[in-house]
Amino acid sequence: GYRHDLLNRKKLGQLCVRVVQGKNLHRTSSVDTPDPYFVMRYADTWMRSKTCKDTIFPQFDSSMEFDVFEISNILTVALFDDNNMKQKSLKEKISTLTTSRDTLLGKVNIPVNCLVVNKPYRSTFTLFVRRNDKIRIYGEIEIELFFKVKDANALGLTLDILKAYKAPLLPDKYYYEPPSDADVKRLKKTKNDMIIKYMGGQAPTPIRKEACEAVFAASGMEEFKMFRLKMRMERIKAFKNVFGPVFGYVGGAIALVFSWKYPAVTLAFDVVWVFLCFHSHLILPGIFLSLCISSFTYLMAKNFSQPPMATTELLEGIDASSEPSDGSADNEVDTESEAATKNPIKALKAKIEAMQNHALKLQDFVGTIACTFEQVAAIVSWDATIASFAFTMVFFMMFVITYTIPLRYLFAVAGVGLTIKKHPRIADPLPPAPLNLFNRLPSKAHFML
Repeated sequence: GYRHDLLNRKKLGQLCVRVVQGKNLHRTSSVDTPDPYFVMRYADTWMRSKTCKDTIFPQFDSSMEFDVFEISNILTVALFDDNNMKQKSLKEKISTLTTSRDTLLGKVNIPVNCLVVNKPYRSTFTLFVRRNDKIRIYGEIEIELFFKVKDANALGLTLDILKAYKAPLLPDKYYYEPPSDADVKRLKKTKNDMIIKYMGGQAPTPIRKEACEAVFAASGMEEFKMFRLKMRMERIKAFKNVFGPVFGYVGGAIALVFSWKYPAVTLAFDVVWVFLCFHSHLILPGIFLSLCISSFTYLMAKNFSQPPMATTELLEGIDASSEPSDGSADNEVDTESEAATKNPIKALKAKIEAMQNHALKLQDFVGTIACTFEQVAAIVSWDATIASFAFTMVFFMMFVITYTIPLRYLFAVAGVGLTIKKHPRIADPLPPAPLNLFNRLPSKAHFML
């Protein structure tokens, strides 16, 4: 079963993280100097550093190694101001221990599948915090990263990572008996509450509730907020930063052909055009071959000096892959509205809640589109190196197949194969391997402000 698979899954490597120091941290008040500490989380492993007393340039020099089994997990490092260290007397410290909350100074999220194997990184990240609907810079944090793989045979490592990519994200039971939207939210809340309870009292190094909530974004993330919708729209607009140069290159090439600036280029285009018109079966293989060559060309020019998609920008993270609603929530709102017709205040409240539900669905829909665009961009820009290599090999295989097999046979086999695969006795509700790989690609849905 799924538990057996978890216990026997193959270890891909180790993620070595060293938080070096904080730089020029923001003072939370005009009098007090911050007492910073950081909380680091990868998968189910948490770590809390020591508190550095009264400094805006804390020297942490703390290291941690995480075993990597799931390639799509996110490393999170969050910096906090320990407000319990500011009390002047032991009596004040004890009296305010349960009421004072540590202040978030910023957070960094780094997708592990964006790191090149056995390559050291050392980067400085800017810390952003949203306070009173304004974005403020609270300093910087310097982090060293190293995704260590022993005996890194290129072919064996690639096959192991691709095997981890193609596995379903959730247990098989989830696909055969999908839970309702309400059950998913309830399970998430129960899991988060269990983590907070354990970290607050039973963990070797206790971590406060507000720190846990900030790390895995458990506080108020199921609500509609206009700034979240705006940020998701900005993520969609940012998609042009990746494909803008591609469209610009294509447009420039077309303009160059028709401008006759270089007659040899225009004449060569005419020759290729006539050739393809009389050999139309080569058009599709030519497209796949061009995609393959373009992908490797981008790889040769890419700079891997910084961890890609590791950011602290103004991008928050509700889970973009929300399950479809079963309609129970809407029915509850309608029932409440009918029962509250005699009470105008309750009726107005029910209408507002219904509008918020529709707005939340719109927010999730926009987030899904933004997440899909960013995952496609991760393939094109080689941010997820192994996944991009896999898709490039698919382009090359499609070139070979479409070049050697006539299209009429390909379309005939594809049509019949799809209908047979959908037969009730053969159909498998588990998602196919390419979809699992695509869902594990990094996106900015994990980056929360």
